[in-house]
Amino acid sequence: MAIDDLLRHLEREAEERAAGILAEAEREAQEAADRAALERERRRRAALARLDAELASETRRGLARVEREARRRALVARSGVIDRVVELAATRLEELPFASYRERLPALVSETLGYLERTPTRLFCRDDARQAVAALIDTADVEIDPAPDTPAGLMGRSIDGKATVDNTLVARLRRDRAELAIALAAKLDRSRDVAR
Repeated sequence: MAIDDLLRHLEREAEERAAGILAEAEREAQEAADRAALERERRRRAALARLDAELASETRRGLARVEREARRRALVARSGVIDRVVELAATRLEELPFASYRERLPALVSETLGYLERTPTRLFCRDDARQAVAALIDTADVEIDPAPDTPAGLMGRSIDGKATVDNTLVARLRRDRAELAIALAAKLDRSRDVAR
């Protein structure tokens, strides 16, 4: 019997060892499965984070495109308003009575002659401004010709015809359009802010 007991003992020991090995293998398999699950979850979260980042980036780019387009349209509309204001002002300036710009006349004459560098010059102005312009001229090199179609202000031309200066109020308005546009845009922005 001793052999039978020994065999049973060895068999039990082998079964216990096999059960231990099997339990260890199952534990290692479970640990591997848990690690794999954790790795899958980490990768899934990383992929979702990348997708979220891409989506957020695309959203920001899309929003920036929409904002740029809205700003472009606002600037085009503002430019149209400014153009209409400048043209309306130009129309009114063309017919402006002399009395309304009499105080500016010395500066207009001085600037016009300055542009022509005091060379022999012919100035053109409306009849109602002719005497006032003549009173401001201190040289015989300047002729004054009536030009009823000249808008408010002055035009000047060198006698040789090589240089012409349009210093009418309409021309000055159009030359100063960029600066006026900035000032008008600021006023439009302020009035829009007040309306909100």
